[in-house]
Amino acid sequence: MVQDKLRTIVSNPMKQPNNISDLAPCEFGLSQKEVDEIRSGAVFPVWKFIPWIFEALDLPLAIRPPPPVVEEEEPNVDEMDDDQKAAYLKEKKKKEMEEAKKLREEEEARKAKEERRAKRAAAIEAGQDLAELGLEESEEEEIKVDDLSIDEFILEPGNVVDNFILLNFPHTEENIKRLKDHGINFDRIIFLNEMNEDEPGKVITERMIAKGDQFFDYEAESAKIQNTVALVKEHIDIGEDNFKEIECTGTEEEVFIRIKTEIDPFFTLTDVFDDVPQSADLDEDARRLPKGDFGDYCPVTYVNQNFLVKGNPEFESSIMGK
Repeated sequence: MVQDKLRTIVSNPMKQPNNISDLAPCEFGLSQKEVDEIRSGAVFPVWKFIPWIFEALDLPLAIRPPPPVVEEEEPNVDEMDDDQKAAYLKEKKKKEMEEAKKLREEEEARKAKEERRAKRAAAIEAGQDLAELGLEESEEEEIKVDDLSIDEFILEPGNVVDNFILLNFPHTEENIKRLKDHGINFDRIIFLNEMNEDEPGKVITERMIAKGDQFFDYEAESAKIQNTVALVKEHIDIGEDNFKEIECTGTEEEVFIRIKTEIDPFFTLTDVFDDVPQSADLDEDARRLPKGDFGDYCPVTYVNQNFLVKGNPEFESSIMGK
């Protein structure tokens, strides 16, 4: 999504201002300055594209409000000597006079513009020559919108970010901080890993070589990933149960089923036919009971109380010797 949008913006020779205003033509993407930086090859952090995720999810955007004005604390004149007090009061009076003058000039300019607008409207209605009257130019100013940096866009307050998947992100503490700043939280984090202790990295290395990466270093890449995993666990508080490490070897369908089994409590687990006990061999202890539609969840709680509870090995029971 980001690559496609970025490619479109960078290749557009007639870029509109970066804004979300409905007062004038504009488009949401990047400012001209940011586009020029990317074209020049400058480093552009990936977290800056977070507002594009909101757009892709059809979430309303807002422009970041300016920081609150910090008012200067009034000094205590009672603690000043006579010279300090006189200098302070003189400077204060000067500022008040300048502010009053500025407001007066703005009001006079507004009235003059309003009078000229009224004269021009009357002249047009009377069919008079505007050029002869010096009223040819309209008082209506062209409405322009600012070409804002992508940093100025945030999620409109009161909205929640959900129904999304981020691949290979975040991978630095800065990424995590920026996600939190934008109100993005996770309910699951999945770490796809090769968990073969006998030949660690064998399948992943073969896959990368097949894709043309002849210099893939599994140990180096694994070390980077483990550092990222440690960082994510430290700074994203989702609980150990919501961090899932899943075997990534096998077919795409097999990996999908593993992921689905871990994150979907209502996923029907497939039974191995040979493990399903038949009426003729219920006394055999060698076979396992089928998981059935409840997976690792307690069917008794569901039947009696109508909600699912994850099974606990400490409370495991056997039925018919199995």
